[in-house]
Amino acid sequence: MNASLLHLMRCPFCDGELTADCGHREGENLRYGILHCYCSKWPIVEGIPVIRKDAAGGWGELLQLVEAGRFDDALKSCLSINICNGSVGTLPRIKHSIKGLLTSHWVGRWPRSLPRIGKRLADFSRSERLKVLWNQHSHDATVQQYLAAFYSNMRDNYDYFFHRFSQPRYLVALSLASIIRQPNGPLLDLACGCGHVTRALLARSEGQLVVGMDWSFFNLYVAKRWIAPDAHFVCCDADQRYPFSDRAFAAVVCSDAFHYFVAKSTCFRECERLTGDRGLLLLIYMHNAQVRLPFDGIPLPVEGYESLAAHRPHRLLSDRGILAGYLRKEGPCLAKQVDIEELAAEPTLSLVVSHKNEVFRDYGPYSDWPHTYGRLSLNPLYVREGPVCWKRNLPSAFFERDHHEIKDYLPDEVSIPPTLLESLDKQQRTAEMERLIAKCVILGLPDAYV
Repeated sequence: MNASLLHLMRCPFCDGELTADCGHREGENLRYGILHCYCSKWPIVEGIPVIRKDAAGGWGELLQLVEAGRFDDALKSCLSINICNGSVGTLPRIKHSIKGLLTSHWVGRWPRSLPRIGKRLADFSRSERLKVLWNQHSHDATVQQYLAAFYSNMRDNYDYFFHRFSQPRYLVALSLASIIRQPNGPLLDLACGCGHVTRALLARSEGQLVVGMDWSFFNLYVAKRWIAPDAHFVCCDADQRYPFSDRAFAAVVCSDAFHYFVAKSTCFRECERLTGDRGLLLLIYMHNAQVRLPFDGIPLPVEGYESLAAHRPHRLLSDRGILAGYLRKEGPCLAKQVDIEELAAEPTLSLVVSHKNEVFRDYGPYSDWPHTYGRLSLNPLYVREGPVCWKRNLPSAFFERDHHEIKDYLPDEVSIPPTLLESLDKQQRTAEMERLIAKCVILGLPDAYV
């Protein structure tokens, strides 16, 4: 973390200003240290402030490790505390060394080397837990390998995070994030997960600070190290007061998470506090309680979401309509509110809230596809089946059901000749590549992703 992030923060429990002790710096960024307020001390691990009071005893030990300068042990401890207190729940014992996993080569398929032993990770010794999670800062590790190690007994979680960049809900988030124009302050990605949408906000920030907040330290570690390294991150729960000062952000974005929050009214009021009268609030891909789906959290009905924002100018939208527009290379239509009764049958919804009237207009065609941000690469859902033939390989039946719209734009099979692969390697966009970009067969990905 740096001074710019510290300037935005306050203790969520005593509302005191936070000051930082110097521990270990890299330039202007504090990698390890301690934050102080009136009521508590909070560790900074790998540049991520940890503002949590759960897991009594565990975080206290983490604090002691940071104060003692045992920074590698602090990171290992932070990752294992995060696991044992419920972010994953169960993981198998991995017989092979983490080095063996990190040097394996598998494309788009679940590694058969991962055993299926249903022992709770909490029963393991610390060394066994860390053997799963810690690769001793291997420089050639990828996001794919880290996620495979961490979510080795939760395949659906792995599939969700690793294949995020081409999911329909991510394209909806890209569409709504595109309405952020020339922000006059920092941007916050609430419940940011592994930082996929945070990365998209970096493309919209125009030099403003971008912050991601999530309760899972592991996910933030992946976000900080690989997916959105230019952003800043805070480890904190969403169902409490947020550790930021009033009107700290020009925009708050929460994608595919709000329906899981218990204290939705508290969360909404906190987002209003952080944005004030000048800011923009985007609650994206919220499940509708009138159309129940598996693993949809504790959603509200259409009227519930409408009631939260009734006192402020807003638009409640169908995500299917936003996605259809995106696939036409067009931004969202916000000029008019859709009849609320028409939204009752929509499985997922998004909410745009702002006091600025100029936000509520229809956004036209994109000059370029938002999903091209990064290094252009083949979508990892495609597997080579012949010299020039690549086939779409959806990883599971659950993934196919949960992201069923993906088949509307990802073709079952594509032809990719060597000349196109050469152009892709050189990052030279050709007409042939543009056709595949339009279908999300080619995406912009972070370095060291696959």
